[in-house]
Amino acid sequence: MARTALFVVVVAAFIPLVDTYSVPFRVTSATVPAWFERDAPHLAPGTAVLTIPFAYGVASRPMAWQAETHDDFDLIGGFAFVPGADGVHDEMMSPLGGAVGALNVLSADPGSVTIAQQETIRAAMVRWRPVVVVVTAGAPPGAARAVTDMLGLSPTWSGGVWVWSVGRTTRLGSLVALRRGG
Repeated sequence: MARTALFVVVVAAFIPLVDTYSVPFRVTSATVPAWFERDAPHLAPGTAVLTIPFAYGVASRPMAWQAETHDDFDLIGGFAFVPGADGVHDEMMSPLGGAVGALNVLSADPGSVTIAQQETIRAAMVRWRPVVVVVTAGAPPGAARAVTDMLGLSPTWSGGVWVWSVGRTTRLGSLVALRRGG
């Protein structure tokens, strides 16, 4: 009787897992864009990089590519579990404000980004100080054009991604002011 009860408990514990994921699990290799392997290692340690699709959430490919290539830049966005004050792992959400939502819209449907969302992204970029903005092949059509329009800079195609060298805060702040008509 005890064995049957234990068996039922163990099987019941796996029901949410089977319901949530495709079983058997499929393992796939990640194709890392050449830019992360060839160009990103030449960035100075601590260089802030913003990627589109935005590197936020469990399925953050840019975060995985950075880890895979051991790149030492600061990726804006991401996802992590960190110990909470009580010693239990808690989900840590970065205080990125409304820019997260705007970047998620840009990452999913660039044509639907509103002027207000563009301004939110520009203002966040001034705070975050990205030196490089990268739009990967995983971004939807129109994402590179939307970033170009927002920054007022032309990108270069490098290692399978579009790359904007934004520069330091003063240059980015000037670009934002110019785009606003200030």
